[in-house]
Amino acid sequence: MRWRQRRFFVRYHRVVARQVAHLRRRHGVPAIISVHSFTPRLADAARPWNVAVLWDTDWRLAAPVLADLRRDPALCVGDNEPYSGRFPIGYSIPFHAARSRLPHVTFELRQDLIASRETAQAWAATLAAALRPPLSDRKLYVLNRS
Repeated sequence: MRWRQRRFFVRYHRVVARQVAHLRRRHGVPAIISVHSFTPRLADAARPWNVAVLWDTDWRLAAPVLADLRRDPALCVGDNEPYSGRFPIGYSIPFHAARSRLPHVTFELRQDLIASRETAQAWAATLAAALRPPLSDRKLYVLNRS
């Protein structure tokens, strides 16, 4: 277990921390975007969401992205479901973004909707389009005050 922790977990988070530090030195406050996937079913329960937007106290990216995604009536968009972004959950966002007060958001995509290269690319384009307006706003790139 310790071998796996050192080999993967620690190495991964060191690389992320170095990249965040590099971005801060070079460009100021970066925004952190995390993308995960979830199963279409958990136990016997179907999970209808196509995509979920997870957030805790910093809504600067989550709110506009939720609003944008929800404009599409074909999408079932979860606001902190099927998972919650409320602390304590996960490691990357709390450790690399929230504790440093950087703007951030986490996406969860249903696995069956990203099973092929084409569908994964389509979802990447959808998320990029939803992120483009808030990421283009220079007022985003300050430390969160809450």
